[in-house]
Amino acid sequence: MSTGEKAKFRLGGYKCMVCALPSISDSLWSLPAAMNFPVLHTTSNRPKKEATILCFNARSLKNRKRAADIAALLDMHSADIVAINETWLSADVLDHEVIPTDYVVLRKDRVGGKRPAGGVLLAILPHLQPRRQIQLETSAEAVWAELTISNVRVLIASVYRAPNSSAEQNEELLRSLSLAAEQQHNYDALFVMGDLNLEIDWNAEAPIPKSTVAENFWTASIVLLLPS
Repeated sequence: MSTGEKAKFRLGGYKCMVCALPSISDSLWSLPAAMNFPVLHTTSNRPKKEATILCFNARSLKNRKRAADIAALLDMHSADIVAINETWLSADVLDHEVIPTDYVVLRKDRVGGKRPAGGVLLAILPHLQPRRQIQLETSAEAVWAELTISNVRVLIASVYRAPNSSAEQNEELLRSLSLAAEQQHNYDALFVMGDLNLEIDWNAEAPIPKSTVAENFWTASIVLLLPS
């Protein structure tokens, strides 16, 4: 895959990935046997003024047999920043059991529940000087970090909203987004990545929220897009 085909943040703009990622389906993870997590060599020849961003819904990082697939995905895209949602992790799983040691890992696991679910994670290479922004976090599944790409200050988040979220859970995530909106004037760029499971008609000329919940989050996203 050429450099131009990768999702990357550059000074002067953001380019979306145009090549298809491997299908994140059950069949992708069906390896014949458990494998040791390989060591990645993530040192890149990319100019310091850019960074590659990778975001995906894992639907569980907890299965040890998936280690090789995750490593291959990260290696293929030489990702500087990785945002993962639906990690399904818990406190008994160490960061570098699921993410290569090259990365600084910031995560927020779902607490409680009858089975593993939810959870979000950011994995960032150290040269971007990641700093967790805990003051922007609520009980919602959202993890925030500040980082620096060249002289550009960037605020990023990995977020997840379950389809059956309660009104209280929706409010907590909206509150986290609102806290970030209040601070965005301190940054040159802001990225919110994840899966919100909202009913929105994307086929319309202008996307149309199809529920009150979707309307609330749509309004919040517009606030984040407005220059402060």
